Amino acid sequence: MKQPVWPFSVALALGLAIGGARGLTLKLRVDRSSKVPRPAGSRNSIWIAALLLAAAAADIAGAAIGPDAKSLRFYSAVCATGCAGLLFGRAIVLAMRVWRLIG
Repeated sequence: MKQPVWPFSVALALGLAIGGARGLTLKLRVDRSSKVPRPAGSRNSIWIAALLLAAAAADIAGAAIGPDAKSLRFYSAVCATGCAGLLFGRAIVLAMRVWRLIG
């Protein structure tokens, strides 16, 4: 679509930063059966994943509509990039924290 790259880079960077900060602040609890530390809650991740799914569905619908939905597809792709950054940043930071506790 020949869109500028900077909105996607900014959305990804913000998502990674916010997700990383969220991963640092989550409390870990040790599962009694497997002795593995796990995050205490994952309700926010479900909402972020649902928003990511909605953004992907909006992008698919925009592709079906055609060129008239160019702005819908752009904003849904930026939203999906930010959501993916949030989830990935949180997962990486949690993985590092768990690795440090186990190792």
